[in-house]
This record gives sequence, C-alpha cells and structure tokens, in this order.
Amino acid sequence: QSIQNKEALKGVVQAVEEKDGFPTLSIGKSFAEYTAYPSDDTFVRLANDENFGDAEVLELKNSGGNTPYTREIYVKFKFSETALKKLLASNRIYFEFYVNSHRAKMSEEETAAGGILADICGVDTNWTESELTGNNANKLAAEIAYIGEVRYAAKQYNAIDVTEYILENAKDGEVAFKITNIEHDGDSGQMRFASSESSTGTP
Repeated sequence: QSIQNKEALKGVVQAVEEKDGFPTLSIGKSFAEYTAYPSDDTFVRLANDENFGDAEVLELKNSGGNTPYTREIYVKFKFSETALKKLLASNRIYFEFYVNSHRAKMSEEETAAGGILADICGVDTNWTESELTGNNANKLAAEIAYIGEVRYAAKQYNAIDVTEYILENAKDGEVAFKITNIEHDGDSGQMRFASSESSTGTP
C-alpha cells in the first residue's frame, strides 16, 4: 500500500482492509480476513515531554525504571457503527504487531520461549498521538485493565487475544492498548515496530 492509502485508513475505521506492518486488530489470527488499522499510534519516553506522534517507528525498551530511556507503545482504534458491530459479532479478536528491527540479544531461555516478554494493557482513549508524552501518559492513557503477556521476536507477527477486553470496553467505538517491555533491560532488548506513518511498513 502507498502512504496515501495508509493515511486514508487513519481515523474512524469504516471497514476492514488488508494487513500491513503496523499494529492492527484482527478477526482471526495472522493475516486475517478482517483487519482494523489504528487511528493513533505512538511511543513515549518516560519522564519526558517529547512527543513522537509523527514518528515512522514505534520503539519499545526497558531501562529499568521511570527514566527517559524507557519507551512504551500506545495504539488506539476507532470504529464506525457498522465496523464495531462486525467486530463485536466475531468469535475471536487479536491485537497483532510486527517487529521490524531489533537490537535484542536474547538469552537462551528467551530464544527457547519464543522471544522477549511484554505486557499488554488496555488504557483510556482520552488522547491523540500528537499530544501523548511520557509525562502525561499515565493521566490521558490511564490503565484500565491488564490483558496479558506476549512473547515477541523480530521479523514475525506477534499476537494476543483481546476478545474479552474488546467486548467489555469497545461499546463506545474506541479502544486503546499499551505495550511495555517487562523482561529485558537496556539497549539489548530494544525493539522497533512500524507505525502507521511509515511509508513502507518496514522501517
């Protein structure tokens, strides 16, 4: 897809489209028939006022605390009434993301387990990608519920079932998620995802 087509997909989801590299919601797992693209996606550096809403990559990193070196990813979806009905009527719904590049040096245990461990949480939707920062994320995108853990590795799709969370929290047509690296400290655990601003889907 071209960047123009991707930009047209940002905003309220009216229908479903083919999957690209950035985070999506899918009915069915891995290259699903139905896919919803995010209206907003960004990352923040904790204890920092810088905004990365127009970045072509989403960075995830654990630096062992509330420091500007720690990075978290936020993704939000908006749905039209028709698209929301389709989503809520589906059997299973997955939040999927593709890791494009990494600096990770996984341990033998991490490699055997399938990747580095991350937490997925549902968060408030009272934010846009152009305003979220590390200093206001806890207020604007406050955590609603812990969803679960997912192992992620480079050059592959990584998914977690979010069916129950969607059914409980998407009735107003919006839902948002936060991804945090909880296991691997430092540069060796840093991962990069394509954002919806990416011109290729593979930065």
